[in-house]
Amino acid sequence: MRNFFCLIILLGLFSCGFQVIYRNEVNSFSYSEDLASIRIKKDRNHLSQELKNNLYDLLNPDYIKAEPKYFLILRTSKTISGTLITQTGASGRNKITIEVSYDLKNLENNAIISRGITSVNDSYDVSTNRYGTYVSEETVENNLTKIAAQNIRNAIVNDFIEVKKKCSGEMKVEDEEYEIKEAFDDSKYGNGKGGQIDPMATQMKVIKEKFVCPFVVEKLTKKESTK
Repeated sequence: MRNFFCLIILLGLFSCGFQVIYRNEVNSFSYSEDLASIRIKKDRNHLSQELKNNLYDLLNPDYIKAEPKYFLILRTSKTISGTLITQTGASGRNKITIEVSYDLKNLENNAIISRGITSVNDSYDVSTNRYGTYVSEETVENNLTKIAAQNIRNAIVNDFIEVKKKCSGEMKVEDEEYEIKEAFDDSKYGNGKGGQIDPMATQMKVIKEKFVCPFVVEKLTKKESTK
């Protein structure tokens, strides 16, 4: 009898619109294998190495063995500025700002699937003990790289979902303004400086993509997340 009442309650919940949280509504498309197939290229510095390690932990937490399909290119920068000046004129509190720009490319055709920038910041106290200040700075930096990695992972998943919806016909591409290009070329979308994209620019393009569908519509917009 108890099991019968439990069954009735569950049926009632589903009839009211409740769904399993982890169910993917885009044709049950799973991104786990695709995230696991991402390989990362980074700058040669300690900050980039930390970010790379955190990203791999988030992209493939179950250590799925997958052939490389995508290439994630990371470019990092860190700035430290004083936010509190003491009576002696020294900085009593510093703010660290970490900015990461990234491109996710399809290894097969070099098409860009996801592109964005995330910026995170936090502060720490500057003490007379240099080692204590160093530890505080390292702790804040480690925490910020974890947040930046989470932001990038979330943005990539959102772009995967958007691409899948467009390719499956759930989103009407014809309602948006876009231009068709035979192939992706940075110089066609650049600002005259070696083909670099202005991160504040908002453009649209169509690139041929074999991952999900014959083409992908991509918005080149700045994706910022600030703590």
